[in-house]
Amino acid sequence: MHWAAIPNGPSATDVYAGAVNLFKCTLLGGTTCTEGTTPGWLNLTHVYGCTPTAAPAHVHPDQHGIAFMIASSGKDVMYFANDGGIYRALDGFMGLNTGSCSGSNQFDSLNQNLGSMTQFVSFSLHPTDVNTVLGGTQDNGSPATSRVTTNPQWKNVNAGDGGYNAIIPSSPADWFVSNPDVPPRGLEIEFYFPYILDPQSDHALLIGTCRVWRGGPSTSLGSYIALSNNLEVGGSSVCTGGEVNQVRALAAGGPKDSNGFSNVIYAGTDGLGPLNTGGAGGSGGRVFVTTNAAAAGAGKTAIFSDVTLNINPNNYPISSIAIDTSDASGQTAYVTIMGFGTPHVWQTTNAGASWADFSGTGNGALPDAPANSVLVDSANGTIFVGTDVGVFSSSTASPNWSEVGPSSGASGFLPNVPVTALRLFNGPDYQITVNDSPLILFPGQIRDFNGFVTPLNGYSSTVDLTCSGSPLPSTCSSISVTPGDPNPFALSVGNNSVQDFNFDIKGVGTDPAAISHTAPVTLRVVDFAVGIPQPGSVDIVQGAASQPISIQLSGLGSFTDFINLSCNRLPAGANCNFDPPNPVGPVSSNGFPVTLTVNTSSNTPLATTNVTIQGDVSGENGPKTQNLDVRVTSDGFSMSITNSALRAVDGGTATYTGTLTAINGYNSSVNINCNGGTIPSTCAPVAVTPSASGQPFSLDVSNTAAANLSFNLQAVGSDPATFTQTLPVTFTVAQDFTLATSAASQTVQAGGTATYNLTVAPAGHAFDSSISFTCSGLPGLTQCSLPAPATPGAIPVPVTLMITTTAPIAVLQRQGFIYAAWLPAFGMTFVFAGFLNSDSRRKRVAMYVAIGAILLLTVLQPACGGGGGSGGGPQPHPGTLAGTYTVTLHATSGAQSHTLPLTLIVQ
Repeated sequence: MHWAAIPNGPSATDVYAGAVNLFKCTLLGGTTCTEGTTPGWLNLTHVYGCTPTAAPAHVHPDQHGIAFMIASSGKDVMYFANDGGIYRALDGFMGLNTGSCSGSNQFDSLNQNLGSMTQFVSFSLHPTDVNTVLGGTQDNGSPATSRVTTNPQWKNVNAGDGGYNAIIPSSPADWFVSNPDVPPRGLEIEFYFPYILDPQSDHALLIGTCRVWRGGPSTSLGSYIALSNNLEVGGSSVCTGGEVNQVRALAAGGPKDSNGFSNVIYAGTDGLGPLNTGGAGGSGGRVFVTTNAAAAGAGKTAIFSDVTLNINPNNYPISSIAIDTSDASGQTAYVTIMGFGTPHVWQTTNAGASWADFSGTGNGALPDAPANSVLVDSANGTIFVGTDVGVFSSSTASPNWSEVGPSSGASGFLPNVPVTALRLFNGPDYQITVNDSPLILFPGQIRDFNGFVTPLNGYSSTVDLTCSGSPLPSTCSSISVTPGDPNPFALSVGNNSVQDFNFDIKGVGTDPAAISHTAPVTLRVVDFAVGIPQPGSVDIVQGAASQPISIQLSGLGSFTDFINLSCNRLPAGANCNFDPPNPVGPVSSNGFPVTLTVNTSSNTPLATTNVTIQGDVSGENGPKTQNLDVRVTSDGFSMSITNSALRAVDGGTATYTGTLTAINGYNSSVNINCNGGTIPSTCAPVAVTPSASGQPFSLDVSNTAAANLSFNLQAVGSDPATFTQTLPVTFTVAQDFTLATSAASQTVQAGGTATYNLTVAPAGHAFDSSISFTCSGLPGLTQCSLPAPATPGAIPVPVTLMITTTAPIAVLQRQGFIYAAWLPAFGMTFVFAGFLNSDSRRKRVAMYVAIGAILLLTVLQPACGGGGGSGGGPQPHPGTLAGTYTVTLHATSGAQSHTLPLTLIVQ
C-alpha cells in the first residue's frame, strides 16, 4: 500500500491510499477517515464490482506510487503509478470526488505513447512459428500474439496475474497458463510458482513449491507425484507458504528413465539475502539436484542432494538454472544468483559435486548486478544471462562476457532493463553429421562420405545434399534425403589425380524457408611411388649375397602410410631382404630410404633374371613396381669402401679407399672407376686383382668447382662375364681460404705500433666470398686496427693488421716554494710599521699591513698541500705493460673460419 497526504486549503488534508484500488479521504481538523462514515474513504477506481468494470475511472489496479504538485493556479496535479503504467489527474481537488459506480473521476492514461509498461514474469515460444509468443505478466494476465515480429499488439488469453506458462512443443495448440493465489487452492506456495515441461516428455510438468512435483494433465486437473521431500525442513510435510526455500528455478535433462522422463533434475530456491536469518531452512538460496528422479513413486521420493556448497554465502535467490545438453549425462549445468557483491554465474560439470565461478574476470566479467535468468545454446556452445542491466553472452568453453544486442536505437536493440526470462527459438530444423572425414582414397577411386540428416523439432521436409566450395573433386554426387531419426546418407566423391580438397556438404531443405546447413569435410586423394633401384642390375656369386641396393619410397600428396615390399620372379633359391623390414614407413612426401639385399643359395641357377620389386598399400588401386636385373655367376668378388663420403677444396684431391675380395677363386683384374650420377672432373681409375684375403685399393678424385656430387664407384672385372659391383659414394667440394704471414712476431716499445703483413689466399682454385676479421687476446691499453674485408678470388690478397700500444704517463711532481725569499718582505712590512707613530700614520699602516698579508697569502697558496690537484692535464698510468703476448686474428666467411696466432712483444 502506498500513501500520500496533500494539503487542501488552510484546514483540510486529502489523504490517498493506493492498494488494489485508489482511495481518498478528506480530513478536517480533528476528524478521522473511516469507511462508511463522513468524512469517509472514497473508492476512486472500483477496479472490481462495477458494471462496466472500473466504470468510475478505468484505472489499472495495484497502485505503487503517488506524486503531486500544488500548481500556482491552486490545482492539485497528481500522478499515479500502478501495474498498468502511469495515470494523471490535473486537479485532484475538484476532479477526484466520487466513489460511486455511476460517477466519473477525471483520470488521464499516459500509457498510449510510453510503450509497454507491462512486467513479464515469463514467456513461452511456439516450437515452429517464430511469430507466436505466449506471455505471463504481473496483474496483466497472459497476453499472446501470433505476429510478434510484425505487429506490437497483443491479446490477453487469460486474465489476472499470468506468471509462468508453457507451450507443448509436440502439440503446440496446447498451452499452459497460471493464475496464482486464486481458488480452488491447494498448497500454500509462492505467488509466482515456477513450472516447466519435461524436455524428455513434453506432456509432463515439473512444478516447484517447497517440493518438486511431476505430473501431467491426464485429467482436467492432472495428477502429480512429489519427487522431493520438503526442501525447507525435509520429510513429506505440507507446504505452509512460509518456507524460505520455496523453489524458484527448475531444470531437467540427462538420460531418460524407464518411463521416458528426465532422470536429472535441478532445483534452486528463493533466498532472503545476508541480513535475514530465515526460518527452519536458513536464509535460503540453495541448489538441490537428483540424478535418479526415477526413484520417486509409490510413496517414495528421489534423493535431492543439497549441492550449494560455498557458491552462495550471502543467501541470495537462486534465480535460474540451465542444463548444457551437449553433455548427455545432464551433469553440466549453470546457475544464476541475484544480489550484489557476489559471483553471479556458476558452472558444474559433475551435478554439483563441485562448482566453478563462471562470472569472468577483467573486461570479460559480468557486471555486478543481479543475474535473473540463464540460457544455454548447446549447439553453438554459447551461454546467455539476463541481468538487471541487460543480456550478456559467453562461450561455454571459458567465461568471457559481452553485452548482447546492437547499439541503442538500431533495429533489434535490447534495452538496458532487468531481464527476467530468456528463451531460444528452436523451430523445425535439421542437422547434418558426417562420420568419416577426412576420407582418403587413391586416384580414380570412388568412395562415399557417410553421415546422417537428423530432424530437429519436427522437421520433415526433404533435404538436398550437394558439394559446395572450391576446389571440388571431379566426382561429387548430389542426393536427396528425408530426415529420419536419424536417416543415413552416402555421398560419392572421387578425383583422378592427387590433391587435397576441403569443402562442405551443403544441405538445402525443401521447406518454405529453404533452411540451409553445411558440414565441412576433407577429401585426400593420395598415392605413392617406388623409386628405381640403385644400381638397376646386380651380379651375385652363387651362394652369396648381393651388394646393397638402394630404393627410395615416396608419398604423393598427403600420403602417410606404411608400404609392404616384396620381390617377384626371383630365381630359385634366392630371396629378398629389406632394411627396415616390412611394413616400411610411415612413408610421406619427404621420402623414405630402403636398402635391399638379394641372397642366393648354392643351387641358384647361373643366369640373369628380371626381378620385380613391388610395393603394396591397403586400399590401393594396384601395386607399384620396379625392375631389377639379377645375374648369378659361379665366381666373382665383393667390394667394400671405408670412406664413402669425402670432402675437399675445389681443385683439391680426395682419396677413396676400399677392398676387393675374391669369391670362389676369382683372379681376374678389376677396373675401378667413377660411374653414374654426377662424377668429379677428375677421377683416376685403378686396376686391382682381388684376393681371397682382400686386396686394398685407392682412387683419387678432384673437382675444379664447389659442388655436392653423388655417384658410384664401379668395379668391372676383366673376366668374360665382366662381373660388376657398384657402390654409391658422395664427394663434397667447397671453396676455402688460408690465412698466413711471414713474420708472426713483432717487437715494439710501449706506445709504439706493431704492423703485421698478412696474406689471404684461396685454398683451392678460388674463394669468391668476402672475409671479415676480428682479434682477441689483446693486452690492456692496446688496440687492434683490423684489415678491411677481403675477397681473394683466384689470387692471394695482402692485408695488414696493426696493434697500437700505449706509452706510460708518470706522476706529476709539484714545484717547491722558496719561503726564505719572501720572509724578508713580510718582516719589512712590520719594521716599516714601527716607524709610524701618529694616529693618521697608524691608520694608513693598518691598511698597508692588511694589503700585504693578502698578497702574501696569495703567493703562498700554491705551496699549500691538501690534495685537491690543479685540474687539467693527462692522468698518470703505467701504459701497456712490458711482456710477450699472443694475439689471435680471426678470419670468417659464412660458416668457414680460420685463425692465426701472432706474437706481440712489448718493451
